[in-house]
Amino acid sequence: MLDVSGSVKKSMEGEDGLKAFAKFLVNNYALGTDAARFSVVSFASVATTRIEWSTEQVDINAAIDQMQVDSNFGTTISAGFEAAGRLFTATRPGATNATKIVLLFSDGEQSDKFGGQNAAIASADVIKESDVTVFAWGIGEADPKTMKEIATDASKALFVK
Repeated sequence: MLDVSGSVKKSMEGEDGLKAFAKFLVNNYALGTDAARFSVVSFASVATTRIEWSTEQVDINAAIDQMQVDSNFGTTISAGFEAAGRLFTATRPGATNATKIVLLFSDGEQSDKFGGQNAAIASADVIKESDVTVFAWGIGEADPKTMKEIATDASKALFVK
């Protein structure tokens, strides 16, 4: 899940930007039907599933490249978790023991009109109840308290400028 709201605009582009890092992450996993598969969800004032579960590196990277900064109407991390949660309802045949992970990249700031930090934390809790491990990687001036509460546990919250 990638935050594309205006508050993370500086973190999106360039060789050290969020898009580049997301592609680097995907490119370092063995992808396949019996290996890792990725989905890409971006969010700002709404959430968009850029690509559903895929094992095609080119398609996943193209989905990441499609993301644009949206600084119009606020940030709803909750919508991102809701979109990610829908992806986990479609299970992979024969993979009942597959590890399920959500990696959130955000500054942890959910707009008050979308319920603020408490709503973001509550939406993460719903996903965690479904045996999904949530990593919360804070970018920019991320709110440590919120990101640690979003993550499955505090050790899964990381922060970078």
